[in-house]
Amino acid sequence: LRKYPNNYLILTSYAVVHFSLRRFEEALKAASKILTQATPPLVACGAYTLQMEALRALGRYDEALLALAKMHEQFPDGYGHVIAKYGMALTLADMGKDLREAESLAKAALEVSPAEFKHNSMDALGWVYFKQGRYDEALELLEGAVALEENLTHLYHYGMVLLALNLQEKAFQIFDRAVKLREEGPRIDDFIFAAIRREIRKIGDGEPRLEFPAE
Repeated sequence: LRKYPNNYLILTSYAVVHFSLRRFEEALKAASKILTQATPPLVACGAYTLQMEALRALGRYDEALLALAKMHEQFPDGYGHVIAKYGMALTLADMGKDLREAESLAKAALEVSPAEFKHNSMDALGWVYFKQGRYDEALELLEGAVALEENLTHLYHYGMVLLALNLQEKAFQIFDRAVKLREEGPRIDDFIFAAIRREIRKIGDGEPRLEFPAE
């Protein structure tokens, strides 16, 4: 990074490492710097995702919504479009505001989610339903999300719904699994950064060119 302070691939790797170490302010700075540059769409998508996740982790929900609105405008389709809708729905639900809008966003994200991202949209809609007091509908979606991908956010949301339904023993089992995952550190969805990681190895050969997966 000292040698190539503006290389977007190095900055992306730097941001991911800091996010994984829970150094969210540093991850946010790096992601924001990437977004000031002209980068390939997939790199910008990754930077917006890191920015959103870091802001949410810091409890800066209003700023996260602003960042997601910019992302939604920049990406009318593809991964970025889905992530922006899912992220806005989840953030509004966390804030407990505009839940009808959050529901609409989550449903729209679910409709266009690629298979590898469907669990996130299911989680977002399930969490919105939980905030609306629709526990049975939330349970079905969150069970499905956890079955597809067991991560900290999904497990926490699933456990909260189980508690709301007075299924305490099962809820505590889920929270125990969440604690074990938390010890491993936060993770960013691998599919977003797969192409980027492949290209980082080529930095020494000159300015790398990204090969994008089909959307």
